[in-house]
Amino acid sequence: MHVVAVEDQYLILMLLQDIIEDCGHTVELFTSGEDALEYMRSGNHFDVLITDLDMPIMTGQVLAAHVRGMFPELPVVYVSGGIALASEELSGPFYKIPKPFSIGEFSTLFAKLAPSRAA
Repeated sequence: MHVVAVEDQYLILMLLQDIIEDCGHTVELFTSGEDALEYMRSGNHFDVLITDLDMPIMTGQVLAAHVRGMFPELPVVYVSGGIALASEELSGPFYKIPKPFSIGEFSTLFAKLAPSRAA
């Protein structure tokens, strides 16, 4: 799968990169929702969006809402260290992974997504 990962904290973004690549997938990294949205709007292929919820300027939830307008069935993975979202606040296929996270959590998630997405 080709993953878009968005996280404003650089070290956590690097950890996400390592985990995603260790799980056998490719990843595009962004430190802002705005940059990620520009990438996704420009016709690039991706299979899943992983985004932090608590980011300045554009939160992960706002980013996902924009992306849902273009790709309503795209799986979105929300990672958060403290912000809670009720399921009814979210649309489309989504998953929540709390911080701190582990490679096992992402490995399990990617296994769930693999049958419906290209590897």
